[in-house]
Amino acid sequence: MGTNEKFTSCWERVVSCCCCCCNASKQEQDRRLDTKDVRIITNPAVADKGEFDTNRPLPSPPGFKMPAGERYIALFDYSARTADDLNFNTGDILEVLDSKAGEWWFARAITGISVNKRGYIPANYVALTESIDAEPWYFPGMKRQDAEKLLLAEGNEEGSFLVRNSESLKGELSLSVLHEKKVKHYKLQKLDNGHYYVSKTKSFPTLKELVEYYSRQADGLCVSLGKPCRKIEAPQTYGLSYNTVDQWEIPRNSIKLLTMLGAGQFGEVYEGVWNETTSVAVKTLKPGTMDPTEFLGEAQLMKRLRHPKLIQLYAVCTLEDPIYIITELMKNGSLLEYLRRKSAILSSSNMMCLCLRLQSF
Repeated sequence: MGTNEKFTSCWERVVSCCCCCCNASKQEQDRRLDTKDVRIITNPAVADKGEFDTNRPLPSPPGFKMPAGERYIALFDYSARTADDLNFNTGDILEVLDSKAGEWWFARAITGISVNKRGYIPANYVALTESIDAEPWYFPGMKRQDAEKLLLAEGNEEGSFLVRNSESLKGELSLSVLHEKKVKHYKLQKLDNGHYYVSKTKSFPTLKELVEYYSRQADGLCVSLGKPCRKIEAPQTYGLSYNTVDQWEIPRNSIKLLTMLGAGQFGEVYEGVWNETTSVAVKTLKPGTMDPTEFLGEAQLMKRLRHPKLIQLYAVCTLEDPIYIITELMKNGSLLEYLRRKSAILSSSNMMCLCLRLQSF
């Protein structure tokens, strides 16, 4: 992976370091968070028992019936994190049986490694078959600048391309193509009859037909279309799993602490693993150093915040000391340390990109 690609990945989201809250003064925390309305986040079902039933059978959603579900195609590989999840690979066909759970759907595998098995899948890993979202070249939320960096990244060849939403013309699309180590952009416009075109001399009823045509010949483009742009990585799931979206209290023995990332007045931050499957960050509270309600106020605040550019709060462990707050792990570590390590090799354009991202956020 090249330096520019790593830089882009690091700054894909702007986050606040967990250690900052540990080092903050008591007065500053009081200023930022009114703890009077904060309640400890626990799961009543386990708070009374103090234990978890890990041998339960695969559940179905409440009121579940086996409908004739719609079929979706997997856009990314997904490895099951719990016994309730469904394994699948890119290109597998899945029948969605129940989507009421929101970001986690109950599905049956039609093809692939889990054929005929049922389980939960992350909704943002699949797209409706025969829809534009199912096309490997469709990157709807990609900005022009990000499209250029992605196409110029290692692994893309001459003619690699993607289709994205236009930034300058709302509701319209753009075609970005890699040619001679530069990226060329074309507007994809519509006629009154709904047909798409690059040039009005040739139009197509669907985007798929347009892409297929220009894959056979350039016909005015800088180069004929080749392979779709490589996708760097799968998106983050909403929460750790279907079971933890609403039940935030998880068993402590499902968390394994690995390396300490930082420490402060009230606690420590570790890199850890949940359920032997998922990398996480774990923030701990030193017993007796802080009111647990105030500490968990941070979790309550993060629970209400959902944004692609903010780290996710996954779960908590509150039934014994030390209390854990489990969050998404930032794989590139501290932003400050990253910049210090890379300052000598980052280009001025990358530094400008950094400033613009911070300003826009």
